Amino acid sequence: MNQIDFLPSRFHKRRARQDRAVWEFTLCAAVAIVLVLATVTMHARSAILRDAVESAEGDAKHNETQARERDRLTNSRRALAKQLHVYRMTALPIDTADVLASIAELAPPGITLNSMRMRSKEYRPSGKPTPIGSPKEPETGWVALSIELDAVAPSDDQIVDFVAKLERHPAFEGVKIRHSRAGEVAGYAVREFRLDLSVPLDRDYKRKHPHPTSQEVAHAD
Repeated sequence: MNQIDFLPSRFHKRRARQDRAVWEFTLCAAVAIVLVLATVTMHARSAILRDAVESAEGDAKHNETQARERDRLTNSRRALAKQLHVYRMTALPIDTADVLASIAELAPPGITLNSMRMRSKEYRPSGKPTPIGSPKEPETGWVALSIELDAVAPSDDQIVDFVAKLERHPAFEGVKIRHSRAGEVAGYAVREFRLDLSVPLDRDYKRKHPHPTSQEVAHAD
């Protein structure tokens, strides 16, 4: 069946313009929404990337700080190891105060120590090749502590007793009387004497405490 349009043509034109305006508005709105979503997405991605960059920079700074601290600790450990090596090579294995205390403790009553001189002897490798089967030459270190002491005694008996005690002591070797002669102290006749002895330094020493007031020193091979 045929339909007859009684509406004027200007009505259709106005209707077409309205439809086109609606479509254009809808299209613009859609484009605007797409642009807004794209902008929001870009901002979100930029924020994520910025956080990732900042996190990476923070990790890099942290790693750099850790590396510097590790290098500092490594250098400190090397310096301490070097100092410890120098100490081991230069320090005596026995305290000279303990040596003096042991000698004073062994001195019989009546003996007075006037002076004491200590001199350590250093061992230096010869530099020659070690024959096969021979013990290896030790590193540079101390060999012995030479001691020279001057004292006075009421008589030669005390000197002989003193020398015997020193010879029996495990820390002393090579005990010799350099001289013993008559002398006078405060108007009294005495015997002035000088002793030579040594303490081997090629071994480890430890304190022995037989009683609370004793500081005798003995060696342990």
